[in-house]
Amino acid sequence: MLNPPTIPGTTETIRGLLVVYIALGVIAFGYRFVNQPDYTALSQKPLGIALMMVQNAILGVGFVIEGLILLFLPVPGITGIVLAAIGIGFFKLAKGLSDGHAWALEVMLVLTVIGILGGVVVGIIVSQLGFGIPILSLFQLWYLRRSNVADFFNIDSLAKSSQQMQELARRVARFKGNETK
Repeated sequence: MLNPPTIPGTTETIRGLLVVYIALGVIAFGYRFVNQPDYTALSQKPLGIALMMVQNAILGVGFVIEGLILLFLPVPGITGIVLAAIGIGFFKLAKGLSDGHAWALEVMLVLTVIGILGGVVVGIIVSQLGFGIPILSLFQLWYLRRSNVADFFNIDSLAKSSQQMQELARRVARFKGNETK
């Protein structure tokens, strides 16, 4: 069932994966209807943010381990340092998500858009199975723009957040303009 797409029998693999995805979707929707989320507790961390926090922490562990392994090899040792730094960055992102920092939400939005674009490119290059990645990233993008998530990160609205980012960009541009004079 988990054969790569180049091995004969991929239609059975695709059917099996579709059945698994449909079953997981039915379970998720069933759980949502049975256990309605409570959005009134603003200080409570949303479940999706907690899952993204765990996801980023696991990515951080993976990158740090890969970086340490590559660090002991002579030529790719510099690559190991870069991978370990990326892993530490994922740890920092997980901590920012846990504490409800607005910058962590912005970074997750950027990483999600990169995931969507990367998934489309991989799906076009490799095969149609790669299109599962953008679908999950699109759902993540939708979730990160929800009002309860914005409330957890103390953002009045995501439109206001983007206006704040535009104002910050203008200030930086003015500062650089004054620096060159």
